[in-house]
Amino acid sequence: MFSNSTYIKLTVFADPFAVDLKIKEFLSKYSEKDQGFEEYLSLRPVTDIYLHTGKVKGGIGKRSEITLIYLFLGVVIFTIVITALNFINSTTAQTMSRELEMGIKKVMGSSRFDLAMQFFAESAVLIIVALFFALLLSAILLPAFGNILYRNLTFDFARDWDFLLKVILGSFLVGILAGLYPVVLLARLQLSSFLQGVSSLHRKSKLRKFL
Repeated sequence: MFSNSTYIKLTVFADPFAVDLKIKEFLSKYSEKDQGFEEYLSLRPVTDIYLHTGKVKGGIGKRSEITLIYLFLGVVIFTIVITALNFINSTTAQTMSRELEMGIKKVMGSSRFDLAMQFFAESAVLIIVALFFALLLSAILLPAFGNILYRNLTFDFARDWDFLLKVILGSFLVGILAGLYPVVLLARLQLSSFLQGVSSLHRKSKLRKFL
């Protein structure tokens, strides 16, 4: 029993919870206790085999726990947030250092929309370059990382095109969100103050300190 996986197909009208209660005490009735530990039988959906049965005794195949997936997902989200905040800070500092350039362009007739599109275009170029190197490093380092984990990890761009598309769209979404604050900061640039030689941008922003 413990060296094999047992699959049970219930009828359409069967109640899985009722069946689970019926088979739960089977081992305690017909087998001896092992050093004070009691073992129980229980039903698990087929969809739970690989990510929700890591602590279940018996069965075959490679199994894991969804908790590990959530842990790595949390690390990824935290890394993305930190990267976005760093990008916002660096872009904001660059905006302040380019106040003269922005002021001259406004004098020459550039609108707020034109300047905003310039910053979004610059962000898009950075995203494309960073995404290219990220995918390249993933393709190179993934097999070596798989050897450490004893897993055959590969990334096939042709087969995993839907995942690749999500990565590209997600990257541009994060880039656009991260570029919103510099654009808002750019909107504060007053042409009258610039012509008088006075900066209209708040260099000691509380939000920048918080970020």
